Amino acid sequence: MIATSGHHARLGLVGISFLAVIGACTAAASILNSSGMGGAGDLTGFGGGATQEACIDSRAIDISTSRPVDVIFVIDDSGSMTEELELIENNINEHFAEVMDKAGLDYRVIMIVAHGGGGFTIYNSVCIEAPLSTIPKGGCSKLSGDTPPGNNPGKFYHYSYDVQSNNSLCVILDTLFATNNRPDQYGLAPDGWVKWLRKSAFKIFIEVTDDMSACTWYPDQNSSKGKKLFNDYNSSLGGQITALEWDKALLKLSPEQFGTKDQRNYAFYSIVGLLEKPNAVDSDNGIVIDPLGKPEDLFTPSEGIVDDICSIAVSAGQSYQWLSKMTGGLRYPVCQAAEFDVVFEKIASSIDSITSTVCTVEIPTGGTKGAVDVSTVQVEVETIDGEIISLHPVAGQAFCTGANDEFYYDKVSNTVMLCPETCVESKSIAKEVRMTAGCISQVD
Repeated sequence: MIATSGHHARLGLVGISFLAVIGACTAAASILNSSGMGGAGDLTGFGGGATQEACIDSRAIDISTSRPVDVIFVIDDSGSMTEELELIENNINEHFAEVMDKAGLDYRVIMIVAHGGGGFTIYNSVCIEAPLSTIPKGGCSKLSGDTPPGNNPGKFYHYSYDVQSNNSLCVILDTLFATNNRPDQYGLAPDGWVKWLRKSAFKIFIEVTDDMSACTWYPDQNSSKGKKLFNDYNSSLGGQITALEWDKALLKLSPEQFGTKDQRNYAFYSIVGLLEKPNAVDSDNGIVIDPLGKPEDLFTPSEGIVDDICSIAVSAGQSYQWLSKMTGGLRYPVCQAAEFDVVFEKIASSIDSITSTVCTVEIPTGGTKGAVDVSTVQVEVETIDGEIISLHPVAGQAFCTGANDEFYYDKVSNTVMLCPETCVESKSIAKEVRMTAGCISQVD
């Protein structure tokens, strides 16, 4: 059994580069030495009197990959959100898209919110300009009321729909396929914004609201059968129940886009009304979450749900917070709208990290001098602080306990896989994940 560092509970979400190191047997031992675990004697599966050959020619294989990412903004455009909508318009190009461009990400942005410019009668709306949109800079103020959004194929799409204080979770489900009479205002996606998603892309929802979730969703627009109430009742428990039910509904609607419960293909970010650090209190234990934190700091998945609200919010948005915790997303207080430039940059950077994360690692077969001994596989996480955390092996996915320090070997696919909770949590304060392995002994 692999020894586990006492720091494993600190894993949360900000960045990870997945590096598999399956090199010569001596290379594997040297990495383990760095965590104080001893030398080659700690690797099991080596027979006595055998010659240990290098498993592969290369000492390190960089398997970090950057997946395409589809970012879906879902924005409350009710009367209390005027300032936030303006700041989103002002910051999304320079402090979000530009950061992702510099990271070299293959991304596209989809917005679900009412579209509008200077000549529009809608009280609150959003109009995005170039370079994301095809509307030139300064052009939004000159638009007439019947001008559609400046959809920019391959990069930016706007599903113009009025999203109110409490109904965004229902709107997401209904507009996905434009069901229940929720087509976009300009007929740009009559069958829903699903047409703009890529099956190969990881999905990021970014919810922006100052209120709670309280809406009823009907899976069948012609019947009340199977209806779901997504109401968190301004409570952590209500939020958890709502998040679980909404996640189930989303995955059932389109598993090919959003994945399954065991392997979700999306993360949910929340810019909502929770109280800022350093005063935010964990609703579960009543303890201040981060007494050294700053008001503009993000909340990670490992940090607790906050029931208290920030100064101008209506609700803490517990259902959205729980969705963030469940899926590995970040949370941010909507009351800190003046810092949207900073938070957009942080979110863009974290998306870069998520899409670069690999939670499934194939055992190399090419270029080997001997076969990898899968019984000797060991997986480590190095945190940003330089701490080494050794993950614990389990017999298979069915044996994953929900802890954040587990992995297993899948014989059918010949891969090493992080357990679901470990995969979510390792997208965090981790800097690097390494895998080491010995070689099957070759008798002279």
